[in-house]
Amino acid sequence: MRSNTAGWGLIFLSLLCFIAPAAFSADEALRSKIQIAEPVFDFGRVVQGTKVSHDFAIKNIGAAELVIQSIVPGCGCTVSSASADRLAPGADGTIKVDFDTTGFSGEKSRAVRVYSNDLDKPTSVLTVKGLIETDVTVEPSAVRFEDMRAGVPHSMPVSVSIKEGSDAKIIKLSSFNPSIVIEQKDRGDKLRRFDVSIKPDAKPGQLRGRVIVTLSDNRTINVPVFASIKGSIELSPDVVSFGVIDDTSQILRHSVKLVNHAEGKPFAIKEVRSNIKALSGAFKVMKAGSAYVIDVSVDPKQIQNSLRGALTIITDSKEVPEIALNVYGVLAPKI
Repeated sequence: MRSNTAGWGLIFLSLLCFIAPAAFSADEALRSKIQIAEPVFDFGRVVQGTKVSHDFAIKNIGAAELVIQSIVPGCGCTVSSASADRLAPGADGTIKVDFDTTGFSGEKSRAVRVYSNDLDKPTSVLTVKGLIETDVTVEPSAVRFEDMRAGVPHSMPVSVSIKEGSDAKIIKLSSFNPSIVIEQKDRGDKLRRFDVSIKPDAKPGQLRGRVIVTLSDNRTINVPVFASIKGSIELSPDVVSFGVIDDTSQILRHSVKLVNHAEGKPFAIKEVRSNIKALSGAFKVMKAGSAYVIDVSVDPKQIQNSLRGALTIITDSKEVPEIALNVYGVLAPKI
């Protein structure tokens, strides 16, 4: 009798070991899965003005339909399109990326982000890169101000020179972005030196622009300008992502710090507003006038498919009366 009981126990344990992996496999089998064999394309050396085009091969190696939700190029010089927005299991497709090298020189790399319903890899990055040759040399090839504080002066020297033997001449420098300041030092038609800076009143956040160098042969050279501007009132982190939300039975919570770096300019939070029902916010005072904690709460039951909301923090500061905190998340697929 004892031996029979032990035998049934072994059989029961064996069944559990078989069922658990099978359940996991069933879950995996219901998912889509994007495959990009070669996500980086090196176009080698090209002459400035060449339009580079490449088709990236993609495949759905999952068992559910793959949906290409959006394709976001890194800049206006890059254009992308998919051969199909939906791929059945096992189907192949392509994503075409066009890069116009007009106005660019030196080693360049451009990224394109592909968003899909692949839960394991919702974002894929495609990259085109190579060397763009020209008779014009720009040093540095791009201007970047990382983590600069609003109101604090920042500048970077830039030089543009034309190689000997070229008939091209430098006509003018310009920028369409009103927050970018160009201060010219040398005004030669073969060599131009200038400083690039950001206006003190530029709004906090990411600033993207360019300095345009116009040549006598109607060519233009672009010098990209990027700045990450932090305001006197700073959120850390400035974005909240709950990722894939599996459990919808409990309220999700996250905390964010809000700090005032402006000396002699204290502020107070009046209220925290939300633009959707699933999202709510509250605040706690850590140090009156300079430090607060923003509590973020999300009710998954109020979410249909994905969470895209924002909290607006209302303050009594005349300089920064409102601060936006974006909140993201996506519900796990129902099995």
